[in-house]
Amino acid sequence: MIKIVHSNLDNIAEKYFKNIKIKCNERTEYLKKNLEVIFNGGFHEELKKYPLNGHSKKSVSNLLLLPDNKLQDQDNYNKLVLANCHAWIATYRVALERVTNYLTNEDNLKALILCSPENAIDTENGFKNYINVDDAGYKLILPIINKIIDYSLFDNFAYDISSELGYNTCPYCNRIYIHTVIDKNKKEIIRPTFDHFFHKLIILY
Repeated sequence: MIKIVHSNLDNIAEKYFKNIKIKCNERTEYLKKNLEVIFNGGFHEELKKYPLNGHSKKSVSNLLLLPDNKLQDQDNYNKLVLANCHAWIATYRVALERVTNYLTNEDNLKALILCSPENAIDTENGFKNYINVDDAGYKLILPIINKIIDYSLFDNFAYDISSELGYNTCPYCNRIYIHTVIDKNKKEIIRPTFDHFFHKLIILY
């Protein structure tokens, strides 16, 4: 495997982070609003009005709710009460609040999203130490974190990154040709696959 070298690599990464942090921030704030509703008597109507698309809102809220209580549409946010949630939501309330506090900090979010493979374990351990949760609790909370730092969001910017990097041979084998093709109408045709290197559901960045 060859190391990807580019004179503008830091700027490419910064541009990617600037774009993706918007979605991450929206989801973090929405999770925070869910916790306020569940624990502090916040208004369910605020969830309905929150400026995040309906599918994303339901998917975040439904991670907190028991299977029989999951939201089906935008009109039943009143289901979001503690009695309808998984028991562990109350157990790990403080940890969940710490997650939102940590991810609201731009430097923390940036460290998670742009960390290098060499620093990945230390970065995650720093996050775990901050939220102060045991392994069992972390396993329960991880799907919520993965919904905020959603790796599928990368697809929205993958063509731009691939084009800017300008590599025409696979960095892994250095033999197979790879191409990024966007037609004259800006339609995305083909790009190389980006390897995440780590299991996406276990490693949060």
